[in-house]
Amino acid sequence: MEQTRNGRKARQWLVPILVLGFCLRLAGLGWGQGYSHFSATDSLEAYSFAVDYGAGEPRAQYIGQPNYNEHSKLPGPLWSMFCFAARRLWGSVDGIIIATILLNTVAIYLTYLLAQRAIGHPAAMWAALLAATLPFPVYYSAFVYNPNVMPFFGGLLFLALWEVVHHRRSRHIFWVGVLPLVMFQFHLSIFSVLPALGLVLALSGARLKIRWLLGGVFAGC
Repeated sequence: MEQTRNGRKARQWLVPILVLGFCLRLAGLGWGQGYSHFSATDSLEAYSFAVDYGAGEPRAQYIGQPNYNEHSKLPGPLWSMFCFAARRLWGSVDGIIIATILLNTVAIYLTYLLAQRAIGHPAAMWAALLAATLPFPVYYSAFVYNPNVMPFFGGLLFLALWEVVHHRRSRHIFWVGVLPLVMFQFHLSIFSVLPALGLVLALSGARLKIRWLLGGVFAGC
């Protein structure tokens, strides 16, 4: 009973933490105006492509990454589609940054969920607070840069992995199959995560629904 009461009391702080994280990221956009010296060229190319696509330019109808960045190696169009949709909804490039801020605010909550399941409520609140307020998570939410959306997808992936490891033949294995392939289309840093995923599954001895895993891989392709 005492543990339940403490957990409920801890969760009361979660909403203020999420609001704080969102406001800090929004302030970062206001202060920095979406500028980042190391991604300025990529950001300009992505924005130019989104404008051309919206204007119906014939070449821009192919939305694979190499179409607007000859050095890009991303294997699919999801980053391009994300930029275009966010810009279209908001009416300017700020929409891409605001969409990133929203995803990374959700990532704070995903951090809380994962920590709560792994090590309990008090530590989970500290994890959420650090994710909301540390300088680098705030900074990497306030400009257009494809790795900036990875915390959101990473949170979803590791929550799914937690379910697979702790429940026999969990259908969440579908998401362990599909999410890495989705993440490939945003940033290739997911390559460094795949060995860890395989190792966790192997060491856990989890019994897997292979058909659901293959279905996730198929859906991601």
